[in-house]
Amino acid sequence: MPRGPHDADRPATPSDLPDLIHTRHIVQETLRLYPPIWFFPRRAATDLQLGGHSIKRGTQVFYSPYAMHRDSRWYSRPESFDPDRWDPDRRAQPPRGACIPFATGVHGCPGGDFALAELTLITAAVTARWQPGPGPGQ
Repeated sequence: MPRGPHDADRPATPSDLPDLIHTRHIVQETLRLYPPIWFFPRRAATDLQLGGHSIKRGTQVFYSPYAMHRDSRWYSRPESFDPDRWDPDRRAQPPRGACIPFATGVHGCPGGDFALAELTLITAAVTARWQPGPGPGQ
């Protein structure tokens, strides 16, 4: 994964993050397909209608980033691994809230941006030294 002229000279650092665009897209696509948490619980703050169902205030409901991230309304070929879907020059981006691997709103992970940066740096470090690929028969 290209990172600049110092690829082999040193490990990636936070100052490299602006240059790790493709690596970040790979991480984002991985998190879209395999979010760290598949279900989030919430309590209904008011009585409401959701998908044709009446939900009473206080009822615990669950939502699934895993399912949301595979919704064809937001993603073409939602089951395919396609890091280029995160390139705004190539595709329209999904609407805000369509990709929430670290939850969102007041219940969102406060370290979500840090986690994305950390995963991008780790991916750059690993792939600078090793070339991961499919296993035998994959």
